[in-house]
Amino acid sequence: MIALAKSFLLTLFFLLSCSHVNNHNTFSGNIFGTFYQIKYENNNSSIDNLKIEALINRIFDKIDNSMSLYKKDSEINKINNLDIIKNYQISDDLYYVLSKALNYCKSTGNAFNPTIDSVIELWGFGVNLGNKNVPDSLSIVEFLEHARCNKIRLNKENQSLTKLDKDINLNLNAIAKGYTVDLIHEMFKKNKIDNYMINIGGEIRTSGVNFNNKKWKIDIAYPDTLNNYNQSILSLGLSNHSIATSGNYNNYFIENEKMYSHIFKPDTGYPISNNVISATIISKNCIDADALATASMVLGTSALNLVNYNDSIGVCLIMYDYNSNTPRIHFNEYFEEFIILD
Repeated sequence: MIALAKSFLLTLFFLLSCSHVNNHNTFSGNIFGTFYQIKYENNNSSIDNLKIEALINRIFDKIDNSMSLYKKDSEINKINNLDIIKNYQISDDLYYVLSKALNYCKSTGNAFNPTIDSVIELWGFGVNLGNKNVPDSLSIVEFLEHARCNKIRLNKENQSLTKLDKDINLNLNAIAKGYTVDLIHEMFKKNKIDNYMINIGGEIRTSGVNFNNKKWKIDIAYPDTLNNYNQSILSLGLSNHSIATSGNYNNYFIENEKMYSHIFKPDTGYPISNNVISATIISKNCIDADALATASMVLGTSALNLVNYNDSIGVCLIMYDYNSNTPRIHFNEYFEEFIILD
């Protein structure tokens, strides 16, 4: 299954089950190494809930078979295991997601990098779950040579991939869940279902209203290394928008009294050290929110300027203030529009 690449901070109470009350449906469980919860109102008499759940599971299987690093025969693992290749045909889904990932690699100045998997493995945060420790600097430099987005080329005409380095490994964990959410959104729209909330491991897309005929309420949890998510630091009201949060405080190790998180600065090969605890992105599509949340962890306060190239991106950073020993919240104007004031 696709690994949970990011620490999710968005909190929702859920049951791992299915329920159907007055056309208000909750379908939930585990997928991609994390949870999912899908709430929807089905007023379309031409499609029953069992069919909808079957369509959702079909989407899960399709993405798992294409982009999972845990399935040896997945499409992405086949590519990672190949030597240098030219014009290798890939599926529609993988082509689209990889195109998005490479575009974000360029537009964020390498802050989002889908080729950094070898560095993640080196530090012990990858699929193989090796011992987490600080590698020697020479190894980091060596592995960084195989973490370059320009070593992967896509050909739109024949939907193919060219791999210029046999040791380069693709990792789409930081964008695949968001894409899966968007696919389920498209399925709902196709079946004329308008009110829903799709949540896969904290990657969320909303449409219409909730079961109380209000905007969907999403809470951003108070960052806490003790994994106490009961306290909310912000509440948001969303309708027809997506949201994703990336955090670094519950997947890390400590060595020589220094914390090393699972989110890396791709140009150095070392974990980020910019005091950012979490980054939350609001956008129309979940694939964009997913990728930009990870990039914002790396970019730090400069992520607030994302609005400069897309005025429909809301950015919220929670940064730790060592002087006051408290988290500080920073957000742009677009994000502020979604905050619910008590």
